[in-house]
Amino acid sequence: MRKLLLSLLCAVLSAGAFAQGDFYVGAKAGVAANWIPGTTILPDDDVLPNFGFYGGATFTLGLSDVCALQAELLYARKGIMTKGEVFQNRYIRNIHYIELPVLFSMRVADDRYRVMLGPEFGYALGTTVKNMSGKKDPASADALQRFNVGAVLQTTYFVTDNLGIDVKFDCGFTKTFAAIDKGHNASVMVGLSYCFGM
Repeated sequence: MRKLLLSLLCAVLSAGAFAQGDFYVGAKAGVAANWIPGTTILPDDDVLPNFGFYGGATFTLGLSDVCALQAELLYARKGIMTKGEVFQNRYIRNIHYIELPVLFSMRVADDRYRVMLGPEFGYALGTTVKNMSGKKDPASADALQRFNVGAVLQTTYFVTDNLGIDVKFDCGFTKTFAAIDKGHNASVMVGLSYCFGM
């Protein structure tokens, strides 16, 4: 999986090196509200947003005045938080990912506003668990589905030539835990992106 992520990133970088269009490198970071719909610790648990964060590098290849291809190499902390109705025990399961979205970007309305859509490939590094009762969470790192595939829809508004505000939604297609039949990552992210050299 790591070889696949590196191969995809190298392909984008190589395309930028040899393409006739503009090629930009940038950085982004922000906060996220995460869910894993369909997954609970116990059947009566309430599933709550698990707040995390993300950050990393972006690589943008201009294809025309309107369209571009953007790859991102990100660290993202996702997961789930549940609260039991009876004992009010709260479980927080954080899952740590390396992610590579590959997005087709199009300018709309004006030069400052972009809409991006494309697949996302992720690799789960591991999981950490916090719970208020001191009990061990039944979903261990061994239960993680290490490789994840999803889709990303993102909008970016550039408040300056270089600095943009991102709103991003991603949804996983593969299940988050190998031993559980249902439950896929879903996140709403808000952050800032900065593009060097624009």
